[in-house]
Amino acid sequence: MAKKPRPAPASTPATGILERKWMPAFLLCGIALAAYANSFALDLATDANVIVGADTRIRALTVENLRLIFGRDYWWPLPVDVLYRPITILSYLVNYAVLGSQTDPAGYHFTNFLLHAANVLLVFGLCRRIFDGTWPAFFAAAIWAVHPAGTESVTNVSGRADLLAALGVLAGLSLYVRAREWRGRRAAGAAGVFGLTLVAVLSKENGAVLPGLMLLWDSLDFPALWREWKRRAPFYGAAAAALGLAFWIRSEVLAARPWPLKAYLGNPLLMADFWSARLTAVKVLGLQLWLMMCPLRLTFDRSYRQIAISTPGDPWAWCALIAVLAILSAAVIRYRRDRVVYFAIGFTALSILPTSNLLVLIGSVLAERFLYLPSIGFAIAAVALILKVKDARTARIILASVLVLFAGRTFARNFDWRNNFTLESADVDVSPDSFRTHDLLGRELYLRDPQANLDRAIREGEAAAGILSGLPPAYVLDDTLRHLGLYYAAKGDRLNAASPEQARSWYQKALEVLLRARDASLAIEQEFDRQQLAHGRPLAQRLGSVEVYQGLGAVYARLGRHQEAVEALRYGRGLKPEYLELYTVSSSQYLALGDAAMATAIMLEQVLLDGARPEALHFFQEAANKMPGGECAVAQSGAAMTINYGCPAVRQQTCVALADLADTFAEAREPARSQEQRERARTQFGCSVRP
Repeated sequence: MAKKPRPAPASTPATGILERKWMPAFLLCGIALAAYANSFALDLATDANVIVGADTRIRALTVENLRLIFGRDYWWPLPVDVLYRPITILSYLVNYAVLGSQTDPAGYHFTNFLLHAANVLLVFGLCRRIFDGTWPAFFAAAIWAVHPAGTESVTNVSGRADLLAALGVLAGLSLYVRAREWRGRRAAGAAGVFGLTLVAVLSKENGAVLPGLMLLWDSLDFPALWREWKRRAPFYGAAAAALGLAFWIRSEVLAARPWPLKAYLGNPLLMADFWSARLTAVKVLGLQLWLMMCPLRLTFDRSYRQIAISTPGDPWAWCALIAVLAILSAAVIRYRRDRVVYFAIGFTALSILPTSNLLVLIGSVLAERFLYLPSIGFAIAAVALILKVKDARTARIILASVLVLFAGRTFARNFDWRNNFTLESADVDVSPDSFRTHDLLGRELYLRDPQANLDRAIREGEAAAGILSGLPPAYVLDDTLRHLGLYYAAKGDRLNAASPEQARSWYQKALEVLLRARDASLAIEQEFDRQQLAHGRPLAQRLGSVEVYQGLGAVYARLGRHQEAVEALRYGRGLKPEYLELYTVSSSQYLALGDAAMATAIMLEQVLLDGARPEALHFFQEAANKMPGGECAVAQSGAAMTINYGCPAVRQQTCVALADLADTFAEAREPARSQEQRERARTQFGCSVRP
């Protein structure tokens, strides 16, 4: 097919071993296993905790869960992004419910490795055709198998989408390369290409590159493509039909969900003008090329402000542009003399294009997991270029050295992925200007030991908030500011007994940052509503952060500003009425204001939502005892307590509670639940309620 590199001497022991039928596959799997052997005992980190721990669709293999997997978006029920990856979610269901992994990380890590091993073997099969030889193909597949950038998809359980998309792409390309040579089974081959294209693109969006890679392969021999285009057209038609079907399904699913906000902090290019964004994207391409060649400083996050927006005077952007153009030019110039390098460069260019932000701005400016598929082309090019060394023994030594160095770096990087704390501790040094690394590290420090780690958590939270300062409120992540407010309040609590004045100063700092968080939450809520109306979506939910108002109410309470605490907590209930943590605090603030009747009504709301639990009954009794006529509010039967709805004061406050609940659900844009409370008030308690 292509001008093959100079092969190793046929008599070398290594060549003899590799020529045995199954030996290359065993060796490749063994090399990959050696690099990832320490990944199986790791915990879940980053998004994997959310998917495995919170996605109810993967809990059991049922028709309803399958309907939800294929009928809802990736992050359902949250309106986070326009992603549709049902095959990926289905794979987690297989892990959780079919294989019995549940929340045990080992099963997910092992499945990720098996997918990676399958991809390695597919790469080896393709490379054997590209190089027209076994041992160069072996080294290309081996180098890719242990490339450190792969840890961000293999060791990272939430990188499953990259593995599955690559599996669909590589299997589809392998099938096409073989099936185009078949004489009587082209329909079966086309059907296979159709199915594998669907698997690829329904696993992750970059799976759509398969038809482009098929054409790249065919471009290695244009005369044959010209002669046999009628024989090959059905395969391209099948791939195009699969992409069309996937696009249609995705459009139908996403049309029924709220329109998400733009991920400004994940991809700061969304804040820039067209040319600044593209110039920055070119600079990022340069960084990706460097990471493929020298993958020493890897990180899971490069969000705002780790990568600065480029201006026309940015030298790194122009250096990257020159490098990219030089590489692409080399592929064209050397097409006739070195088609292996041409294919490798083309493979990298095509597979990196969907995530490059050159065509469409996506949700992230850069993530190392984006390199999983493109680094195949890098491995092929590296082997092809190293084989140009005149001395074959020297070439083998260089290849073996690269393999060992990459495997060692991969093994070391795996330890960073042990859990969120180890990952964020390592990556905050690699991405010191990313708000998210500081924010997440502060959270992990506080969760692990709020007493011992509080000061360090404050420093990380302040670093994250400082990076976000100066941004418009709608661009700011309110949760980042909320956590810093939480740390400040905890610092005040620690000092309160010994020094109330110092404690109050910390509470005041907490209030200031939480007010910034409230401004951000309000701006995000308003922008979300504008986006729904602009894209013809109904205003079916609210996007404000109830946790921000919970924190704000708690700090107002510490400062003795009870009316403001009540107002903040009331707004929070209007965002999420069933957020039960707000009711007890609200009741205590009404008591502090001397309004025992409303304090009682608020506790009744919690009971009406969640049942008469002992703790809720305790607070209900405390409030009712301070209300005129509340002595009969609780009926005691032995050790058991129940609410006495026959008590006139309780009956009156129940009507107040149900009316307030109806209003709260209406504010939360849940009209059916609002009407339900009104009907309940009328039919069950005989309350006079407004419609």
